[in-house]
Amino acid sequence: MIINNDTEDKYLKTLNRDMELIKKSNGKFDLNFNAGDNIVNKGTSSLYNGIIIRCLTGYQELNRTKNPIYQDYGNKAYELLKANKSNLIYYRVEQYFRRQLNTMRRIKSINELTVKETLYGYSIYFNVT
Repeated sequence: MIINNDTEDKYLKTLNRDMELIKKSNGKFDLNFNAGDNIVNKGTSSLYNGIIIRCLTGYQELNRTKNPIYQDYGNKAYELLKANKSNLIYYRVEQYFRRQLNTMRRIKSINELTVKETLYGYSIYFNVT
């Protein structure tokens, strides 16, 4: 994932303050702590965290509490991981990721989005401003 930081301060004002995520040795993400407290991200690091949360959360995974805010939240691409690979599935994975990135108001534009098949699923690369 590449984030272009060629924006003016007026765009950075909309970035949230998120809890910092770190990638563990097993490839999964977890909260980062310092002396028992969450570390808070600002600026483009906050955008990076927001993209991770948006793209790696399964569709309706957060809707367990029946909170209407999370009713349509999450990436539907996870539903396709066990589907037989075809051009239609490939296209749907690409569109689901594109939809997730387009719904983030912190992203000005998607410069590139590439989906490649792997042995067990798909590898997604994108570049956003």
